[in-house]
Amino acid sequence: MYIASIDYMPVDDISITLDGLGHLIADRAISVPTYQRSYAWEEKHVRSLLQDLGAAIRTRQKEYFLGSVVAARVGKGAEVVDGQQRLATAAILLAAIRDYFARAGDNDRANQIESSFLITKDFRTQEPLPRLALNSLDRDFSCSACFSIRTNGMQSSKRSAIPIRRSLAGPN
Repeated sequence: MYIASIDYMPVDDISITLDGLGHLIADRAISVPTYQRSYAWEEKHVRSLLQDLGAAIRTRQKEYFLGSVVAARVGKGAEVVDGQQRLATAAILLAAIRDYFARAGDNDRANQIESSFLITKDFRTQEPLPRLALNSLDRDFSCSACFSIRTNGMQSSKRSAIPIRRSLAGPN
């Protein structure tokens, strides 16, 4: 999946890059500022995204354009100006895929997805932190339901991968 990301900087330093979703999440800390609206996608929006993604997988498309993300550089990370609904949905999907692997007993893949895309650790304190920090109204949900932080082995999160797997397969 590819996302065009636009980094806001002084006018002479605006850059537009085409980057994969995995790189966007894995390469930097991303946060949604307080002034951004809360996660508002309804089931119909998520279903539409998953059906489009499923069609791209079934037709073996090498690339899938998820949409644009506008971000402002903040230190070594970024604040999302536009595109947080798609990013949050993609993170939920990644958490569901992680949980699928954990339930299937493939803890290596589950741990790799979690450490690459969902959770990082503060170097100094070793505190687990979400790679995508949603705004203050959504942060508790994202930390507990989607990014359940594991300390001993794999514990399953509250999210289920089954509806997503069915959506990717298309209508029953």
